[in-house]
This record gives sequence, structure tokens and C-alpha cells, in this order.
Amino acid sequence: MKLTALTAILEGVVGQRRGSTLADRTFENRIAAAVNVGHRWRDRGTQTPGFPIEPMRNQFTASIGVNYLLKDTATKLIGEIFGAVPAQSASRNPARNLTSAEILGGVKHDFTQHLAGHAGLGAEIIQGVSSPDWRAYAGLNFTFGPVWNAKAKAVAVPPSPEKPKLEKFEVGNILFESASAKLAVNYKEILSGLVANLKGQAFTNLTIEGHTDSMGGDEYNLDLSRKRAEAIRTYLTTEEQIPNEKITAIGYGEERPVA
Repeated sequence: MKLTALTAILEGVVGQRRGSTLADRTFENRIAAAVNVGHRWRDRGTQTPGFPIEPMRNQFTASIGVNYLLKDTATKLIGEIFGAVPAQSASRNPARNLTSAEILGGVKHDFTQHLAGHAGLGAEIIQGVSSPDWRAYAGLNFTFGPVWNAKAKAVAVPPSPEKPKLEKFEVGNILFESASAKLAVNYKEILSGLVANLKGQAFTNLTIEGHTDSMGGDEYNLDLSRKRAEAIRTYLTTEEQIPNEKITAIGYGEERPVA
């Protein structure tokens, strides 16, 4: 049930400029009920001398309505009863003559999220000054901006994956035979610490860097450093069963000389 304060010049299902919502209630997501109460202020102006009709004064207004959402459609059936009573007494017309009430029935269809059309009929149930015997209405509604009342489903945001941690593991000097990529006899002992570390924890990528001294030609040293790095990579993948796709071998040659 919805309770609002009216600030409209037209109420009913065609109401404009509704006031603040005090309470609301929707049943089974298909039936919505509303109760509106308010006060209408009028500028009476100056009465024309000799004219038999006295300008309307301020009024208290009230209405009760319900709409029913048809299943699997964007169409609602709407019904409403609304009325008004004078807030002040009048010299010519008694309060009874200024009290009126109408009943309305209509249909509203939402073409899009922002565009809707409505039509309906109404008839008076308490006759008063300026109240019609019956009325027919039709119109279009267009709303601007987002639908603030729409309830969005909460979506769990997965935690950001942690960035891989970069670790530098130094195994000491691995000596190769002179001018060769063949490992010295003690290479397994020197590499044992690295192998234990790789098998003891998950890792993303291992980069093996090969270096030479500054003696010799640039191209020769670069090629030799690549072969030496590849020799260690081959040992780790073939004898220690370290995944081949996780190891990269790079040669720097004289760019980062060891001597």
C-alpha cells in the first residue's frame, strides 16, 4: 500500500506531480495498492460582479486505487476512486454541493522502459459543482533518466587475482667446460637447491639467464650464453621433470659479463 501527499491538479490514474511516498505495498509482485491524501490550494482570483458562479476554494483530496499486472505482459488494469471536499465554507454554495467523487477504470501498457500508454473511463458517484457525469481519457507517458526504483540484483565481484611474485634464486657459479655449453661434473649438486624450491611451491615461470666473460667476439659469446642457459633448461625438464612450458632460457653474452 502506498500513502502519498498530493500536489496535483489532476489526480486519479492520470495524476501529475505526486508528492512524497510515505508507505507502499505490493502483493505477489502483481497487485499494487495506493492511498493518497492531500490538499489543493487554489488562487480564487476576483469574482466577476453579477456572475452567479463563485470561484472554487481550497479542497482536501483523497483517493484509493489498485493496479493489477497481467501475467507475462507489460499491461496493467487500473481502478481508482477519488474525491474532494471543501477546506473552507462558501457563501453561495454549501459544502455538500462542493463535495464530489468519481470512479475510474483503465488500462496502462508499457511499450518500453520509458514509454507507456494509458486509456480509461470514469463516472461520478457523488455529484458536485464542476464534477463531470462521465469522462474518457487517453494519453502517453514518457520518463527521462534511469529507473531509480528498479531493484538491481547484487552481483558478487570476484577478488582480483594476486600478481605473481618475482623471486630471484641464485645458485652460485655453475662452471662450464671452457668454450663449451657442457656442464661441469658438480652441476647437480649446485642446482639441487633450485630444484627443491621449484618442486616445493607452485610457480608461473622460470627464466634462466646465460652469461659469458668479456673475452671473445660479441656474436660468439651471445650464442654460447644461449646454449649454456638452454643446457640448464634441458636438465631441469628432462631429468627433474619440471614443466617445459614454464621455463625460458635467455643468453646475454657480453651484455652482462661475469668477468
